[in-house]
Amino acid sequence: MRAGVRIPYLPRSVLLVLWYFATRESNRELAVRFGMTDSTVHESVDIVMTALSKRLHHLVKFSISVIEIRAVAYNFHKRNHYPGIVGAIDGSPIRIQKPKDEPDVWIDRKGIHSINLTAVVDALGRFTS
Repeated sequence: MRAGVRIPYLPRSVLLVLWYFATRESNRELAVRFGMTDSTVHESVDIVMTALSKRLHHLVKFSISVIEIRAVAYNFHKRNHYPGIVGAIDGSPIRIQKPKDEPDVWIDRKGIHSINLTAVVDALGRFTS
């Protein structure tokens, strides 16, 4: 983080960025939703994304080699014209029985008890994670 830069509304900024990831709303829509100015929304997204990108290498570990990562990126670029992509990620809820402890924690957006299955595939549709 830059010296002397104050993070505006830190908890709201993190929530704002998570909401942005989930909805891709415009800065103006985010400003209204979170009670911020457009410039504060822009600054908040910039600060949180910069902080995340600096720490990303500690959070994401690839189980394939650098050579394999380059091959996957090449294939994505060749097939779809997307440069620098090393995997496509998606998820699906898996229905579970209602847990005895904290059942509300396991309710998804459709109101059913579930856990998320998340998968990553390469450019050829092969599962890598």
